[in-house]
Amino acid sequence: MIPLLRHRSVLLAWVVLVAMADGHPIAAQPAAIIPAFEPERLPSRFRDGTPLSDLIEEKGDETCVNALAFSPDGSQLAVGDGPTRLLCVFGGLPPINENGGLIRIIDVATRKVIRTIRPAKKPWREYEIVSLAYTPDGRTLFAHGKEVWQPEDRGVEVGYHVTAWDPSTGRALRRIDSAKLDDWKSPTFSRDASAFAARMHAGLRVWDLATGHERPAPVGGPVEKGVPALSPDGKTLAAGDPGGEVGLWDVATGKRLARFPAHRKDGHTFAIKSLAFSPDGRMLACRGMFSVQVNPPYWQYTSEIRLIDVVNYADRATIPGSDGHVFLSLAFSPDGKSLAVASRGPSAEAFGFERWLVRIWDTAPWRERASIRSESDDVTHITYPANGSLLVTAGRDGITLRDPADGHERASLGKLGFLLEGGGIAVSPDGRTFAATNGRLRLWDVQAALGSK
Repeated sequence: MIPLLRHRSVLLAWVVLVAMADGHPIAAQPAAIIPAFEPERLPSRFRDGTPLSDLIEEKGDETCVNALAFSPDGSQLAVGDGPTRLLCVFGGLPPINENGGLIRIIDVATRKVIRTIRPAKKPWREYEIVSLAYTPDGRTLFAHGKEVWQPEDRGVEVGYHVTAWDPSTGRALRRIDSAKLDDWKSPTFSRDASAFAARMHAGLRVWDLATGHERPAPVGGPVEKGVPALSPDGKTLAAGDPGGEVGLWDVATGKRLARFPAHRKDGHTFAIKSLAFSPDGRMLACRGMFSVQVNPPYWQYTSEIRLIDVVNYADRATIPGSDGHVFLSLAFSPDGKSLAVASRGPSAEAFGFERWLVRIWDTAPWRERASIRSESDDVTHITYPANGSLLVTAGRDGITLRDPADGHERASLGKLGFLLEGGGIAVSPDGRTFAATNGRLRLWDVQAALGSK
């Protein structure tokens, strides 16, 4: 059993951040974490017991940062990790990497790791933290985790779970487990961490995180293939499916509250790719897209964003995307008065550079406020800090701090190479600290970055 292909950018070392040199602004170099995260150095081996290090010249890095979450007061940053794996192994299953599944609690002011939370691990299992969420009082940290193992008599099995931790002591409070091989797709926490939703083989399911009990199953479609979202208070579930339909449910009863038919254009429906509630839970933004093959092997993408009034159960507005225009990420401002969207425009010619845009709309009345062409070749993440002081965009080519009113650049934090899809970026509630991961964790002092511009 010989691994033949290794993706070097995925097998990243645990955080070894270069300390800021005297006289250099933090905008140029991220702040160092003390101490640097140390891997557990547990076995990485194949099912037959062969160590990974015996089969490749360079041993692959053992873990990478997957998830980030700031505490509500911004004083701490929770960081979750997972094992790195070979992308391709011919002739058998990839090795099991027993390193991973740890949560580090970082003191933001001192940049020091003040606590490491370790799960109770079983041998021959990989552990990964997929996402993290604090309760509003900061006393509980929820971690959505994943386990992978290889039984002797069959292939790979996967288990998912949500664990409630006391971040001050590292003590586990309760745990919710999925059935084996029951994939939790599109997992999401409510903003107040009171509820958790995921799509399972049997459809969408919601759990009450305070008790660990599963809520009644949503009744009626779209539930089997829907992309879920929870309102900030965890009381309303939304889902949109590949057929373009959107539904709303009462979490406590499972009763469907409203159903919105798919939007269509030129005989195609806009498949729902993601959903986002406004901070007050009164609006729902739905990102839809369809693709058509033109001049094979090229594809043309068409996107739209529809805004739904959750209170009155009515379509409120639609942002159309021209042919070839793709909406990739969206975020409401903390006051709900603005919606920012990262989008990609059509390229002028095949394999040419595409136009990346940051667009901002006022939600009442509904109108476009600003449209900024990004210098980056990739803008896939967009977010606001809780105080609304900035608009942050990020992608493979860089991280940019923007004016939330007009989208203009205020500072650049440099390039990352790529961003992980799940917990790629996070901003402290006071907007003073920015965190990002491309496998390694990096922290920036926002005020220093803005001051160096």
